[in-house]
Amino acid sequence: MNSVLKTTSICGCLLFGVCANAQETVTGGEFFESRGVDFDNIELRIETVSPGLHVLSGAGGNVAVSIGDQGVLVVDDKFPTVVPKIEDAISRLGGGNIDFVINTHWHFDHIGGNPLLSRSGSWIVSHDNSRRMMTGSQLVNIVRVVVDQPPSPPEGLAVITYRDRMQFHFTKQEVIRFACLTARTSVCRDNLLRASGNTHADLSPRERPFLVDSGSRSL
Repeated sequence: MNSVLKTTSICGCLLFGVCANAQETVTGGEFFESRGVDFDNIELRIETVSPGLHVLSGAGGNVAVSIGDQGVLVVDDKFPTVVPKIEDAISRLGGGNIDFVINTHWHFDHIGGNPLLSRSGSWIVSHDNSRRMMTGSQLVNIVRVVVDQPPSPPEGLAVITYRDRMQFHFTKQEVIRFACLTARTSVCRDNLLRASGNTHADLSPRERPFLVDSGSRSL
């Protein structure tokens, strides 16, 4: 019986490519290169949700931007090469330097700009688990490929963390709240951001623009 099951399993792997070993392991750069993403020519789309609250969308995770009299707060920061485009978009929206960066989770397409922004004076904030995951190498399973994500450099790690929930009393927006969610990653998915009656819930790269009404039953 065991030999029959083993043979069946091997046949299934050969026919359908469903074995774990069938997945190709690549770097983040190789992953986007294979999909024809040209970071030099990426254009970020700006959506204004309410006065002072915006979303920047393009390759990688979306970026929520809060701009007000106390400064600039962003949620996620994509990739190092996209940081200048994020800063340019914020400047066109009337904002200045980024004061706070909130990481929704530890995936490479959401935290790649951390080191650059940290060196520019931004404070990085994340959930305890996300910071822990960023200190070591991780494998990010993206269905047909696995992305080998290296550890974040020390300057890319959060200097402020939380375990359950946190509030930012920031600008003239309503209080910005972060609540711990459980979703598709192996640790607690970090941030449910509520500001001015809107929610930034980064649950899947296929759900855009990650902004829904804070009273939505989908959350």
